[in-house]
Amino acid sequence: PRGPRDANLEGVTPDPVALREDLTHALDLLSNDSPPLGYLRRFLIGLARSAEDKTLECSAQAMDGGARARDTAVLRGLLTDRIRALPMPI
Repeated sequence: PRGPRDANLEGVTPDPVALREDLTHALDLLSNDSPPLGYLRRFLIGLARSAEDKTLECSAQAMDGGARARDTAVLRGLLTDRIRALPMPI
């Protein structure tokens, strides 16, 4: 079409199976001896925003500059809880 047109302003709803895969990927990375914290932080912030998960977003934001063992344990628990709440892929 030529010229401006109305934009779709509806929100994006994450696919639950894809969200589960992404959360599992993050949990796997977090389990490494030397997790890529910079990447993991940015990945989780984007994921949390798309899923409108403020708790996960705040936890990922707290990883700025590194992650203490307690913070990592809390984040691991959040990820595990979110994964369990999503449907299993077929």
